[in-house]
Amino acid sequence: MAKLTPIPSRKVAPSRIAEAPIHMECELIDTMAVGNIEKYGSSTLVVGRVLVTHVQDKYLEKRSDGAKAVRNQDMATVARLGGLEYGTIGNRWTLQKDANWNEKHW
Repeated sequence: MAKLTPIPSRKVAPSRIAEAPIHMECELIDTMAVGNIEKYGSSTLVVGRVLVTHVQDKYLEKRSDGAKAVRNQDMATVARLGGLEYGTIGNRWTLQKDANWNEKHW
């Protein structure tokens, strides 16, 4: 089991995770059902408003204009691109489908 450290949020009730490089505290605006479950499955689109963003100092750099910028390339982030595709900064890959997944789930 992962050993994660909860820390208080500033604007929302749920705790943040100290080990995460970035935190976004959000409030819910709306949810909407998307898709046709009979044909290819469905999803829920969640719309929210970011109230506060926290970035660990080691992932920030000062730009020439004095503003701070996030050094994304230093984080081991993974992005969900859609379908079975995932990516990182500079890389992208596709997971192979298996017998448990088919077009009905998309």
